[in-house]
Amino acid sequence: RPYQEPHPPIWITGGSNISHGTETIRRGYTFAMFLTPVDGLKRMWGAIRENIKNMGLPKPADDQFAFMPLVAVGNTEEEALRLVEEVFWYVTHNKAESQFRAPPGYVETQLYADFLSGKFSGGRTDAIRKMGMEYFRKNHVAIYGTPDSVAKQIKDLYRKTGGFGHLIAMMHSGSMSYKDCKKSMTLFAKEVVPQIKDLGTVSDTFGPLENHGKPIPAAKGGSRTEALAAMYAKFHAVATEEKKPVKIRGKAKPKAKAKPKAKAKAKTTIKSGGRKKKAA
Repeated sequence: RPYQEPHPPIWITGGSNISHGTETIRRGYTFAMFLTPVDGLKRMWGAIRENIKNMGLPKPADDQFAFMPLVAVGNTEEEALRLVEEVFWYVTHNKAESQFRAPPGYVETQLYADFLSGKFSGGRTDAIRKMGMEYFRKNHVAIYGTPDSVAKQIKDLYRKTGGFGHLIAMMHSGSMSYKDCKKSMTLFAKEVVPQIKDLGTVSDTFGPLENHGKPIPAAKGGSRTEALAAMYAKFHAVATEEKKPVKIRGKAKPKAKAKPKAKAKAKTTIKSGGRKKKAA
């Protein structure tokens, strides 16, 4: 349970454990998945949404689902391919020993046993290392191309998976130059975002899903950004209501005590005749 109440939005990552994803969504958190082929996203998110429906809970908004693909934007398809291959370094070189890929408690016991017995060689990441870049593009693990092409791929991914509210664009890796990264990110911000900003829905409140109302269309108020801004403004208003003292680890932070004013010292003067007289 978070120490701070109300607390900022919580994100939790996951892969193949549907019950884990369902519980994340039920609590009103955001469930994030990384570098997962579109069929895996569709299956996972679809099962979570079905579980939530069977629980009789409100439909979760799209902003409770997040996905991170590799992303590169260029002026031409050839330039974008060159850029995404540099970002692809993360997949081909970012390796970890088996004990760090699935430490005890990280996955279900049976899955971990299957992993140690050799039923899973290197997991999803090792499998996709062997595929070509076109496989990545087809499965939306990598999204690259001209601005219009990238926007279309994101819209296709949104449609195929049933919707998601957060795209975590991984646009730099390895030895990719600052110049190339900046150009790709600038094209994405200026020419791709305007085409996708109104996709999806956002939650109307924080906390457990049973307290949520109908999801808010991202286009309401002009853009998804504005809808999110209104949501965070509501959170801020609750957090600062009545100027309540800030809570640190569940305890109210004590107010600093005001220092007492120092008393004015009496001054001593000597008059003629040797008598002393105190003056304030």
